[in-house]
Amino acid sequence: MKVVHSWRGYWLGGNDCVAQPAGGNLQTLARVITLQDTRRFFMRKNWFALCAGLIFGTCQIPISIAADFIVTTDPAKTCSAIELRGEINVGDYNQFKIALGQAKRLAPLKRLYLNSGGGNILTTFAITEYVRNTAADIETIVPPGGFCNSACVILLTVGSRHNVSADAVVQVHQAFDAKTGERDPVITKEMGHYLALNGLPPDVMWTMQSLKSDEVLAVTPSNAKRLGFASFNFYGGINPPATPKCSWDGQILKGG
Repeated sequence: MKVVHSWRGYWLGGNDCVAQPAGGNLQTLARVITLQDTRRFFMRKNWFALCAGLIFGTCQIPISIAADFIVTTDPAKTCSAIELRGEINVGDYNQFKIALGQAKRLAPLKRLYLNSGGGNILTTFAITEYVRNTAADIETIVPPGGFCNSACVILLTVGSRHNVSADAVVQVHQAFDAKTGERDPVITKEMGHYLALNGLPPDVMWTMQSLKSDEVLAVTPSNAKRLGFASFNFYGGINPPATPKCSWDGQILKGG
């Protein structure tokens, strides 16, 4: 079978992100994912198994902390939250699992705040599927002045509610190979399929496959529904909508 694509080195990063190889022992992975493999996993909705197998099947991932994960609880400890800050890199899956465990031990996990320019696609898929399987009712929030670009948008779509400040920036663009810097429309198209299979309207497939190689597309209150991101709830003011059974009552978390 002809090898068409490998997911392990692909990135979705914001304009301020620097492309870099997956790095470390991850380069020694024996398995290379073909386009046919990718489609089979999409149809089976088994991305967590795929990601876990790639990450842990043949090597140990070095703990390279590119993103920060800040755990916070409300004053009454009726709920907890995680804030993800920075570029998503190889090794951040392990760090996120640790943060999620800490948050759940403190109080029921209700919120995931996002402030990221994107990063490694494989790691983002792994984190997304881990959330989907362990904290399905979580709410994702992009706060005022924050941004969630590229691969971060995949993570924004997980959970029960997706709240985006009208003052935040949300952008998508084509995936690119971290080693060569080349854009890849096929991988980008498959990402649209993944998002549609996991609850977004079919329009998101059209949006992703229509992206031009040099295009950076902003998702806004005026175009979100047309682009297939109808589940994004754009809110005004300082605070997102209140979370049920949480004494924060909509207040933005104040983390480290």
